[in-house]
Formats: sequence, C-alpha cells, structure tokens
Amino acid sequence: MRLAGFTKDVMKKILVLSLAALLIACRESPEHSSMGSDTITFSDGDFKLVDSLEVQALDHLSDSIYHSATLTIIRGYLFLNEVKSDFALHAVKIPEDAYLGKFGKKGEGPGEIGVPWKLFYSDEGGLGIFDIEQRKVVEYDIDSLLVHNHFKNEYKLGLGVSSNGVALYDKRLYYTDQNNLQHRLYSESLNGSGIKSFGKLSQVGTRYANFSDGEVMEAVSHAKLVNNKSLFVLAYYNIPLLEIFDSEKEKWISLSGPEDLPSPQEFNRKMFFGSVSISDKYIYALYFGREDYSIENADTIYVFTHSGELVKKIELNHGIFEFDVFEDQFIYGITNHDQNFGYAVLKFEL
Repeated sequence: MRLAGFTKDVMKKILVLSLAALLIACRESPEHSSMGSDTITFSDGDFKLVDSLEVQALDHLSDSIYHSATLTIIRGYLFLNEVKSDFALHAVKIPEDAYLGKFGKKGEGPGEIGVPWKLFYSDEGGLGIFDIEQRKVVEYDIDSLLVHNHFKNEYKLGLGVSSNGVALYDKRLYYTDQNNLQHRLYSESLNGSGIKSFGKLSQVGTRYANFSDGEVMEAVSHAKLVNNKSLFVLAYYNIPLLEIFDSEKEKWISLSGPEDLPSPQEFNRKMFFGSVSISDKYIYALYFGREDYSIENADTIYVFTHSGELVKKIELNHGIFEFDVFEDQFIYGITNHDQNFGYAVLKFEL
C-alpha cells in the first residue's frame, strides 16, 4: 500500500510537470519566432568609401506623372504609383527610360485600388500594390498588366490589422501591424490563416518618461517594410534603426545609427530612415536625419551587405524622398519641392 501511494504521488507530480511543460511549449510555439538577434552600431564616419553621384533629370517621365509617392523596379520595369488619376500606376521600361503608360484601375471593386500606398515585388516576379484604404493587396502578372491591364489576385488583410507596408513571399503575406505592437513582423497564409509573429519591437520607453507607453510604442512601430525574397528590412522613421530579418534562418540583425536615440524634446519629431532598396548584393537605405518635416528630400544613402556590414556612403547632388536601385547600376528616385526640378523623377548612375 505504501508503494502504491508513493506511485500515485509520483504520477501526480509527473502529470503536473507534463501539463506545465505543455503550457510553456504552447507559449513558445513555432508560431512565434524571436531567434538570433545581433546589433551593429555605426556612425557616419565609419563609412570609409564615399561616392558622389550627379543627377540626370528625366523630364519626359516627370511630365507624364501627376503625383507619385512610391516606386519599385521589377524585371526591367519601373512602376510608380499615381495619387491624382483614375489609374493606379505608371510603367517605364528601363534603363532606356521609355514611358509605357498608365495601368491599374481605381475603385472599390475586385482588383481595383482606392489608395495605391506601396508598390512591391511579389512572388514569381510579379507586382504587388498595397491599398491602405481598403486594407488589401492586389497582385499583377506584369505581362498581363501591360498588355490587358488585368490583375491576377487580391488578398485582404485580417480584421483589425493596421499596416504601413506589406510583402508577398512564399505564398504568404508579411506585414507590420500598428494595432498589435507585441512583435515586429507578422505573416499569414494567403487565405488569412496560420498567423505567425516574428521578433519584438525595440524597448526604448525608459528614455521617454514624459510619454505614455502607447505613444512611444506607436512611434517606434512606424516603419517601412521591404523585402527581396526571404530577406526583409524594416526602416524606422522615428528612431535611427534598420532591422534585417532572414526568414529562412529566422535571424535578426539590427543596424543602430548613425545617431543616438533622439532626445525627449526631439522624440516623434525627427525623421531618420525612409526609403530602402534591397538588391541581390546590397541593402540601400535613404537617411534623412532632420527635424524639419517640410523638407521632404534626403541626399544620403547608406549601403550595407545583407549581413549588415558597412559598404559605402552615397552622396546625391539632389535630394529624393523615395527610390529603388536597378541591378546595382542606377538609382531611380522621386524628388519634391526641389529648387531646380520641382516635382520630378531623377536618375543617378552608380
């Protein structure tokens, strides 16, 4: 009897431990990943190689475009969004820079765009447009778009998701979510199931005691998302931070610099990183580092390897606010309120 009682007690403890282990396993399930994070701190003076680039103004393109705020390069085509038109975007054949016309339909129907907020490279060499107003992604096959102005697919973000940027990779949607600040990045299958979360947002709140945690987290969460296949970059507007995420290795690399965190007086008023481009070799990041939001252009681009090593600094002789890189040979950018060009599409040879 004594042995039987001992066995029952042991079995009871084993059951309790097993349940505890199961609960821990559920909390640390594969649906969330925060594995492997390194931080590289840099300053402007750490870039030993500096390139100075001269602008080429593409007047024939600028005359065709009313108001564009984002662009992307895919398979030898430059696509620019269009805010003030019945069409969603413009297409240009590069590097010969031949204007091809306006494409995509504005509206609220299937495949139609309300606000073409972001353009991006989608799976299988296609084009994606994120409509921030309707919270959906419209995907195009480029040939079908240019010949027939047809769309391929559309996908809705989950209920309650508020995102500044979306990416499509390996049949999944990746996005940031300003309504869910528990993690840096989220993904889900194209039918909206199987949500996964990746990484934690930077904890910088202790520096800003006069601000609520919600205000700090909202500012820190405001980031642009860009990807090249399995490599993702988050560029933060309000803190001097770039984050590289390799989704295959589930590894994060943080690039902190070229400044320290803004002072409490500057917090949420100073802009740091904006547009980012990822080529097959490098990461290009446009750096503003200024307080005056009325000045919309920046003239400094930092270049890194995919693993975060510093490559060079690029100084542009005319500022831009958005850009992409073609085959590490040309930079195509958009400028606004420039004293020489006004609103224009610019080109720089690397």
